[in-house]
Amino acid sequence: MKPFTVWFTGIPGSGKTTLSRLLTSHLCGNGISCAVLDGQDIRQLTGNLLGFSASARKVHAVYCAVAASVLNDAGVCVSASFVSPTRDSREEARRIVGDDRFFEISLICNPDLAKARAPNPAWVGIHVAYEESKQVDLQVDTTLDGPEQSLKLVLAMLHERRAI
Repeated sequence: MKPFTVWFTGIPGSGKTTLSRLLTSHLCGNGISCAVLDGQDIRQLTGNLLGFSASARKVHAVYCAVAASVLNDAGVCVSASFVSPTRDSREEARRIVGDDRFFEISLICNPDLAKARAPNPAWVGIHVAYEESKQVDLQVDTTLDGPEQSLKLVLAMLHERRAI
């Protein structure tokens, strides 16, 4: 098996962190080395050094993609959860990690439900517009599908693509 990165993206509160952790638990439980890279965790660890401007968000995504690539090179799968609101930041992440080992999972969620779930609901869809991807490997509507059903969809895609 070739190590890969699953990049969960979507508005805050869409379920990125929940699905990322579920996927990691599943993979590790099946003997596959996997690490979580979570945008909020990384920002807390770095003391929010980069801020939230458009350029700072892009730099943050690039740094995280580099970390994912290094982990993949070391034989570790990565389950990443980032808002990464701009299409170009996700395309750059795919380029850095490598198209052959990068899976973008776009999480769609009703904005009202996302606001209720989000740790920082005040900025959901207000300060940053979320650009839909042109190249997505899977789209999951977390308004309709709960965490376990969403995980099944992700695992089915990874099986179909022969990643696992």
